[in-house]
Amino acid sequence: MTTRTATRNVPTTATGGARSIQVAAIDEKLAYLVEAVSEVKSQVGSLALDVRRFREEYLREHVRLVEQVSAAQRRIDELENAMQRLDRKIDELDLRVQPLIFQARLLGFLGGAVGVLLVGLIWAILTHQVEILP
Repeated sequence: MTTRTATRNVPTTATGGARSIQVAAIDEKLAYLVEAVSEVKSQVGSLALDVRRFREEYLREHVRLVEQVSAAQRRIDELENAMQRLDRKIDELDLRVQPLIFQARLLGFLGGAVGVLLVGLIWAILTHQVEILP
């Protein structure tokens, strides 16, 4: 039995054999595509799991980092307040020291003058320009 085509006569058995080869080739390609799609699906699932793990780790680290930054900011605020208090104390001490500086200069001058007078008196006693009465 033969089947007619537009260009030639092909026997049924030959047509059936050619079709079975084509069907087998298509089945093979289809099996390959199913395997490839399955592999891609597995890889996408693995990637999704990795992305989920990364996201969870990122969120944990982000929360930890925000807490550390907040703690550091609080410490900076505390140190700035302490520095402001110390600056005020330094200003107060500077106001208290100003009169003491003046007194120290005055006493230094007077001490120098008294020292010069004593040296002059001792010199006068040694050179017998002055006598000490008994």
